[in-house]
Amino acid sequence: MNIKNIIFIIIFLLLLILVSPRIKFKNEFSKKAIPKNIKEIDNYLLKEELQFSLEKNTKKEIIWYKETQKTKYSVVYIHGFGASKNEIYPVPNNIAKALNANLFFTRLKGHGINNKNAFRGITTQDWLSDIDEAIEIGKLIGDKLILIGTSNGGAASIWALANYPDEINSAVLISPNIFPYDKRTNIVYYPWGRQIAYLITGGYNKFETKKDKRKEHMTIKSHSSSVQHVDAIIAMMGLVKLLNSYNFDEIKTPLIITHTPNDHTVDPIKINEFIKNYGGIKKDIPIILLENSHAHVPIGNQSYKSAQNTSYFTKYAVDFINKTNKQ
Repeated sequence: MNIKNIIFIIIFLLLLILVSPRIKFKNEFSKKAIPKNIKEIDNYLLKEELQFSLEKNTKKEIIWYKETQKTKYSVVYIHGFGASKNEIYPVPNNIAKALNANLFFTRLKGHGINNKNAFRGITTQDWLSDIDEAIEIGKLIGDKLILIGTSNGGAASIWALANYPDEINSAVLISPNIFPYDKRTNIVYYPWGRQIAYLITGGYNKFETKKDKRKEHMTIKSHSSSVQHVDAIIAMMGLVKLLNSYNFDEIKTPLIITHTPNDHTVDPIKINEFIKNYGGIKKDIPIILLENSHAHVPIGNQSYKSAQNTSYFTKYAVDFINKTNKQ
């Protein structure tokens, strides 16, 4: 092969890359028509969730402190990738109870449905719409919004902190997905990223859940589906791309965070960089008991070791929220 042919092939490949399709992740979404009257919000959520065949204990839901009325604080929980509102049970419930607060559990689109095609066609914008809805409901049911997010829900929470700087009082993050540990997920950012992801996965991703659930909580299901369409991974990586486009030092909302140093689901180095650069009041809570050195979600009653961190972490979170609101 002569030099001219080599140059021609190189130019052709470069042109092919330049014109090849890339997935575009935009910071835009459709807002939902949420009732302004607090008395109508339960019926709104019921009507919304009846459209889907949901697994037990996965629907969007408000746990009212006493009556259907606004409280000083509201707590909003955003679950992780492939998970449900029970992911770190009973941490959100206990924080809300300690603050005498109404509690809202959201459900990101596609979750809570036991069907491998539940995530087909899901986009980052769908989840942004759900996050926006959660923030609006949080504002409706409480004067001061406390946002809690785990893993992908942590990524969603950081996006919310950047986009609603004056509407969130404090944030609680558990192992936020600043970036996945598995860097093969970068593929979706490449030219032909969607097509390559489909080719590699066959269109579906297998999600493994732990078997060692605590017997007294066997009815509490933390994960909503074991097989997901690859569109869910693409949506997740879109959220990751958006949150990493922000300057973390410009986000000022008081923040309490915990994570494990050897996490093999999300990148712990990226979490440490996020904590270092974060611009608001912050407290990094070390976890004292781990399932193993690679544990991802270190609190909640889903396993023996993580359950022992639940009260410890809850106390620190509540004390932090109370302290920052006295300053």
